[in-house]
Amino acid sequence: MKPNMGWNTILATMMVLFLVVPSLVNGEEKKAYKSVDENSLYVRMGGYDVISNVIDDFLTKSWADPRISHFFLGMGTDTRNRLRQKNKNLMCFTTGGPCRVLNRPLEVVHVGLGITDTDFYIIVDHIMVSLKKYDVPDKEREELHAKLLSLKPKIVNTTEVPLAAPKREGLKEMARMENALGISNFNIGRFDEALSHFQIASKDDSGVGEYHFNEAMTLDKLGKHGLATNHFKAAQKNAHGNIKITGSKILKGHTSK
Repeated sequence: MKPNMGWNTILATMMVLFLVVPSLVNGEEKKAYKSVDENSLYVRMGGYDVISNVIDDFLTKSWADPRISHFFLGMGTDTRNRLRQKNKNLMCFTTGGPCRVLNRPLEVVHVGLGITDTDFYIIVDHIMVSLKKYDVPDKEREELHAKLLSLKPKIVNTTEVPLAAPKREGLKEMARMENALGISNFNIGRFDEALSHFQIASKDDSGVGEYHFNEAMTLDKLGKHGLATNHFKAAQKNAHGNIKITGSKILKGHTSK
């Protein structure tokens, strides 16, 4: 203490401390991050430790996978460690955790990499396997799976399009017309309008896989991934040998977990 500091100065200094740093008075530590909802996916998955293990596991498998390892060529240890941390922060943030994401937008980070549908679904599959390895429950895996699929438009551009009605006898003409109207609206980006036509078609002629496929494609575009999965499964069941359905990468991404 300085010799010339009087009691008035000392009391004033103490008051400033009480006002500016209230956490020091009541013994509480101020947190630099938001509080976490106990019902969030982040908590239900097991929190940061589980996310950290999942990311480490899926990246290790991805780096060793000859189908996608070329995306990671030239990465040194430090770069790989930073990639690990960025992915941990992203999954933590996406599931409702306290992490902040300081990365550039996904569509900027991945532009020019040439990531295909197949590449994307290989990554998703690695993540799903890692989630199961660390005992993340089925419901939470399903929920995260939907969140991962919602990121796809920012990472890869799909080349798959809605399918025309098949040339089979016995198909209802009204459903065929609704499907055609749906395709027209889909192709100009009017997805809500397209969905209404595809819904009528799939309901009117429920045994036609193409109608379910188109409804699923549109639901996926609108971010309704759970409903999209149901219609992709219906399309698969009623494919009647159409390889555009059975071989669809989008469909496989939804139905194979």
